[in-house]
Amino acid sequence: MRVTVAALACVPLLGARRGYYPRLQRILLYPAAFVAPHDVMGEDGMHSDAMRLLALESWAQDQVLLAWDEVQQDAADPSDGRNVVIPEFAHQLDQAKGFAQGAPLFGELRAYYRVNPLSWS
Repeated sequence: MRVTVAALACVPLLGARRGYYPRLQRILLYPAAFVAPHDVMGEDGMHSDAMRLLALESWAQDQVLLAWDEVQQDAADPSDGRNVVIPEFAHQLDQAKGFAQGAPLFGELRAYYRVNPLSWS
């Protein structure tokens, strides 16, 4: 389990100068889909907690949550174009400064993000 998740987590780091996730503290691996609380804004503008069934999640609290059955299914067929692990670790790179920007800043791409009018700032 650890080797599979670690190997897939390395994919977003390919070609990057840094080879780690600076804020990541823990990876929680559940046997199957799990229930997690989410903030929901109602029509009246009021926020409340609601429970959602999830197979994956990357939290700003420096953790990634994954459903092992989904990880296995995706790792079994790398040609199907589906993977739950890689995007969640990409979110961790995006949140490396403590907040999400919409795209992680990689070395020489920093200048691109600064000057590209479509980039997130």
